[in-house]
Amino acid sequence: MAADENGALVRRFLEELFNQHDMGAIDRYLSADYVEHVVPPEIPPTRDGFRQFIEAFFIGFPDFRYTIDDVIAGGDRVAVRLTAHGTHTGEFMGIPATSKHASWGEMHIGRMRDGTIVEHWGLADTLGMLQQLGAIPTM
Repeated sequence: MAADENGALVRRFLEELFNQHDMGAIDRYLSADYVEHVVPPEIPPTRDGFRQFIEAFFIGFPDFRYTIDDVIAGGDRVAVRLTAHGTHTGEFMGIPATSKHASWGEMHIGRMRDGTIVEHWGLADTLGMLQQLGAIPTM
């Protein structure tokens, strides 16, 4: 696929999974041999592990959404800069619900093959999110 097609595919994936909460997007867009580099250590770095992590995330933040700020595609890679938004109304990773809304920045890189995402790396401002939730004190 051309780089612009890869960028459009990643946009659709983000919209369907994270903004529409369509869990079927995982099977439609991630390859069967998908490798996830961002899940916690107790979760396998596979497509099924990614699904497990996202299901838990949506329990903690049922109104979660992304604003897509940038999509940059070149070769077999797509980079995205996002703003995440959600209200913490359920337990997430051992943190009881706080009912607080948080917004934080994220950056992700996906490797593409044959119209699917085969590998993912990412960074999120988790410290900023946890501070907004009151789970970690601000400086």
